[in-house]
Amino acid sequence: MSRVRFSHIIISVITAVLVGLFVTIYVFHSTLLDIERSLPIVETEQERDLTSLYQEFTVLAKAITMAKSEPSEPHLKAARNAAQKVDKRLKQLRSKYNFDNLIGASAIHAIVSPAVFDIEQWLQAGIYDYPPSSPAVLNLLNRRADSALTKFAHQLTSTRETATATLRDQGVRIRHLHWVIIALLGFISAMIVVLIGLVVRHQKTQRDLELAKELAERANQSKSEFLASMSHDLRTPLNAIIGFSEILRNTLFGPLGDRRYEEYAKDIHDSGSLLLNLIDDILDISKVEAGKYELSDTELDIARLLRTCFRQLAPSAEAARLTLLAEIPSDFPALRGDERTLIQILNNLLSNATKFTPEGGKITVSAKLDKSTGIVLAVSDTGVGMTESDLAKVRQPFEQAHLTASEHPKGTGLGLYLSAKFMKLFGGSLGIESEPDKGTTITLRFPPDRTIRATAP
Repeated sequence: MSRVRFSHIIISVITAVLVGLFVTIYVFHSTLLDIERSLPIVETEQERDLTSLYQEFTVLAKAITMAKSEPSEPHLKAARNAAQKVDKRLKQLRSKYNFDNLIGASAIHAIVSPAVFDIEQWLQAGIYDYPPSSPAVLNLLNRRADSALTKFAHQLTSTRETATATLRDQGVRIRHLHWVIIALLGFISAMIVVLIGLVVRHQKTQRDLELAKELAERANQSKSEFLASMSHDLRTPLNAIIGFSEILRNTLFGPLGDRRYEEYAKDIHDSGSLLLNLIDDILDISKVEAGKYELSDTELDIARLLRTCFRQLAPSAEAARLTLLAEIPSDFPALRGDERTLIQILNNLLSNATKFTPEGGKITVSAKLDKSTGIVLAVSDTGVGMTESDLAKVRQPFEQAHLTASEHPKGTGLGLYLSAKFMKLFGGSLGIESEPDKGTTITLRFPPDRTIRATAP
C-alpha cells in the first residue's frame, strides 16, 4: 500500500471519528438544553406538592382548633379525616420524590410525619386515661399542630430560597457548559473542514503522482526505444571506425609514411572505443532502471573470472608498471550469478584502479565469506584515494573524482554507478572506503543464497 493511500485512509478514519464525536456532543448539547428548560418545571412541581401538603396540614390545624373551641364528635371526626389526608399525602410524596433527594424536604418530613403520627394517635385513643374530647387532649393537639405548622412554614420558606439559589447556580453552570460545548463543536467543525481539505488534497496528490508515474513510464519507454535505435545506428559506423583505425594503427597494409598518421589512428581508435563503451553503459543503465535487465545465472568460478579480467587489463597495467594480485583461497566456493555482468563489474573496478594508481602501485582482488556465508569480493589499490566529497560525487552518473578544470576525464563516469546498479540486481551491495594518498577499497557483498558450496563426493 502506498504512503499516499495509507495517509488517505488514516485521515478518513480520523474524519469519521470527529464526525461521530460531533454528533455525540450535539446530542449531549440538545439533551442539556432540555434539562435546562425542564429544571424550573420540575422544581415548580415539587414546590406545588409541598405547598399542597402545607395547605392540607393547615386544614388539619384549623380542624383541631375548631374541635377545641366546640368539642363534639363531628368536629373530632373532621380532624381525624384531615389527619388521614395529610398522612396519605405524605406517603404519596415519599413514593413520588423520595424525600431524601429533595432540597429541604427531609427536614419537612421530619417535622410533619411525627406530628401527624401523634395527632392521629391522640384523636383515636386520647392520652393515657383522657379521651380525645377532653380539654387537656384537645389543648395538646392544638399546640402540637400549631407548633408543627409554624416549623413547616419556616422550613418551606427556607426550602424555596435554597431551591431558587440552586436553580440559579445550575442555570449558570449549564450556560457555561453550553458555551464550552458550542466552542468545542466549532473546533471540531473546523477540524473536519481541515481534514476534508487534506483528504481532497491527498486525492489530488495521488492522482498527480499516478499521472506523473504514467508519464515517466512513457518517457522511459520512449527513451529505451530511442537508445535501442540509436545504438544500432551508432554501433555500425563506430565498429567500422574502430576496425579501420586499428588497421591503420597496426600498419597492416604497410607504413603510412608519417608517424603522426599512426598517432592519429590510435586516437581515432581509442575515441571510438570510448564512445562504444559509453553507448553500451548507457544502454545497460536504461535497461536496469527500466527493470528490463535480466540476469542469466550460472555457476561461476571466481578465480577463473579474475584471470579473464587480468588478461584483459594486462596491457594497461604493464604500461603503468602496476602489479595485479589475486588472493582467492583454493577451496573457495562458486558464485551463482551472471558471468557477463560480473566480469563487467570487475573490469569497471579494475579499470578505475588502474587509472588512479601511480606507477609501481599495486591492485589486489581478494575473496572471503562473511558471517552469513555470503561471498565478499574486495578490489583494493594503492592509488591517490578520495576525499569525502569525492566519495559522494563518484556514486552519481557521469561524475568523476580528482578532476580539475584543466584535466580531461578518464572515462565516462558511469562505471562505478553502473556497477552499484548491477550489485542491486544480484541482491547485494557495493561499498567504498578510501583515504587520500593511501588508496581505495571497493567491496562487493553478495547475499548468502548466491554462494554454491561444493558437495562431498
